Amino acid sequence: MTPPYEDIETQLSFGRERLDGTRERKTIHPVAEEELDRYHLLGSGSGQSPGLAIFMGFRHCPDFYERVAGYRLTRDVGAEVLENVSGDHFGSIEFYELRTPDESGACPYSSNS
Repeated sequence: MTPPYEDIETQLSFGRERLDGTRERKTIHPVAEEELDRYHLLGSGSGQSPGLAIFMGFRHCPDFYERVAGYRLTRDVGAEVLENVSGDHFGSIEFYELRTPDESGACPYSSNS
């Protein structure tokens, strides 16, 4: 995995500030291949840092903070193209929520369902 994505191979922590000014933090862990049937893909994000991928999750997925329960580090074509063109390091993250029987599917702007 390319820097700075190598720093999040075991956990990913991020936070948000609520309208009342309080702050909260959340830590999620990688989803193992054998656990994927218990999860639903919310979407994916790419960028030079994991923070950009998280930002895209907040921006494009309703209730992202509440829903996201795990992630997988990936290498998508977009990240590879950007890396080849710019010479900088890029990575990709897929975000997952736990499956429930009544869930309708992926978030808007996700190519996955």
